[in-house]
Amino acid sequence: MLLEIKNLSKSFDGMVAIRDLSLSFPKGELRCIIGPNGSGKTTLFNLITGHLTPTSGSIVYDGQEITHMPVHKIAGLGICRKFQNPNVFGEISVEDNLRVAAIGQQKLRSLFRRADEQELNQEIDRILTKIELQEKRDWAAESLSHGQKQWLEIGMVLIKKPKMILLDEPTAGMTSHETAITSELIRQISSETTVVVIEHDLDFIRSLQGRVTVLNRGDFLAEGTYEEIAANQLVRDVYLGDET
Repeated sequence: MLLEIKNLSKSFDGMVAIRDLSLSFPKGELRCIIGPNGSGKTTLFNLITGHLTPTSGSIVYDGQEITHMPVHKIAGLGICRKFQNPNVFGEISVEDNLRVAAIGQQKLRSLFRRADEQELNQEIDRILTKIELQEKRDWAAESLSHGQKQWLEIGMVLIKKPKMILLDEPTAGMTSHETAITSELIRQISSETTVVVIEHDLDFIRSLQGRVTVLNRGDFLAEGTYEEIAANQLVRDVYLGDET
């Protein structure tokens, strides 16, 4: 297992956001996490990345306890998160956004070696092709559409070569065409690294074809394929209703 969450709980002034939750994430898996508002999805991401400290329980990543580890150390171990709203440097080019993201992962001495520069340029080319922004590499990031900014930020995560990527509602605000492209992009990424997606768009979840975990009021509710989840009467009563 790449990530194991054991009996995790988080309370805020007596209000329980996560309750005795245990989950496991195998290496190389594409996992989708769904549930109604207030089910603890974003709190779970905040706990995994160190933005919140659990009230009780533990988080083990790649065999190492990270429960009380600071945010920057967790990121350094290879867990990268993309938030719901795109966060790019609008005034610089698409390519330079990737370059800035990559520099944060490099040792200072490597910035002055020609071989490392050539390797970085090749990696930038590869990612620009993957996120379908090769022809817009010289555009200022602020001139991109909303969906393209989302793809650029996914590229900025990829260039850090993470072991695990957490995506919080990656299709929020996208057109249906952009959503379809994002689905294919995430499926491609999941062949290289472990990906966990929080999303409310059930059609998008279906298209990803990943394993689905359902949370409700901070508790584990169900887990399985999309088809199994869609047929689960308890999940339908709590969350899906007639949307399937």
